[in-house]
Order: sequence, then C-alpha cells, then structure tokens
Amino acid sequence: MGGAAAAMRKGSRRVDWTTEDERYLLDHAGIEPKRSICFHLKRSGKSVEMKARELRARGYPVSLRTQRPLTAICPRCSQARSREGDWQERTGFCEVCRMQASYEDALRRQAEAYEALTPEQRWEYDRSQAATGRSTLPPRPRAPQTIGMDPRAARRAEELHALEVEEWEKARLRKLTNAVKQRTKRMREKSGTNPRKNGEKVKRANQ
Repeated sequence: MGGAAAAMRKGSRRVDWTTEDERYLLDHAGIEPKRSICFHLKRSGKSVEMKARELRARGYPVSLRTQRPLTAICPRCSQARSREGDWQERTGFCEVCRMQASYEDALRRQAEAYEALTPEQRWEYDRSQAATGRSTLPPRPRAPQTIGMDPRAARRAEELHALEVEEWEKARLRKLTNAVKQRTKRMREKSGTNPRKNGEKVKRANQ
C-alpha cells in the first residue's frame, strides 16, 4: 500500500471528504484552532493538513495558521472591543462602558444643577440652549463589504471595523460628556451651587 493508504492505520476505514466537510474547513481554517476543526470533522490532524494542501493547489486561499484576535467581547455591552489595555484584568468592562457610566453620572449632576435654578434662570437657560443648538457628531463608521472575501480576511475586516466603531463611540461619549459638564458649570454659576466652591467656603469659615 502506498500514498494516503499507507498513512492509514491497519484496520481503519477511509472516510472520503464531502462537500460539506470541505466547506467547513474553508470557512473555519485560520479562524478556529486546527484541533477544533479536527474535532468537528472527526479527522486526524494529518488528514486536515493534507486536505488544506489539496485545496490550496486548487486555488483556495486556505491556511491552518490562526490569527491572533484583535478584539474581545465585553461582558457588559456584549460588543467586540480592543484587546489592548488592561480593562479585562482591571474591571472586566471595556473603556466605552466606563465612559458611558461617566456620561450618565454627568447627566445626573446636570439634572441636579438644573433643579437648583430659579424658574427665571431655567427660562433663560432653556432659551440660550435653544439659540446655540446642538453640536454635530461624526458619522458612525460603515460596516465593511465582506462579500467575496475568504473567511480569514472577512473576520479581520470585521475586527478592524469593530475597532473603528469603538474609537467613534469613545469620541462621541467624550464630546457629549464635556458638553454636559460645561452646561452644568454654567448652571451652577448662575445658582451659586458649585459644590467645590461651596466646600472651599465652608473650609475657610471653619479655619
């Protein structure tokens, strides 16, 4: 016996590759570890490697070398986020979630400052806000066109898009939070309820 038959163990039965098997290999090669592909197909590593070489000879861009993922799923927002930084080890939640919590906290302080205004001050504030309008925000990055790409390239394109969306979300939240803080500062100046300045006054009075 020679060739592939020689590589088979004595008494083993040859199992031909089906079209579905080949499609699974093409779709998952380079994305899942080779051992996971072997487990799913119930084939040896040697068999999978030989089929990958055969597919490359037929012109298919298949590689069993997996790419290091650029993103990880945040357990709070369930979105793909950059693996860089220490958010996974430090808090378990991504930077966007942290900035979202900071923005919501800024909105709460803004609401408290608004409540401290007199009716006349609220009317003046609302009128000035209507006159200034809202600042424009950059458009959300568009999803890539992955039709026609091999699975490996498509996954990388999707990861790069997720990183772009993450940066867009951080820039958006940064801009929104800064705007809220500025409005809160102006309202506190009108009502004289700046907690930092009031705390300094109390501190000086107690000295």
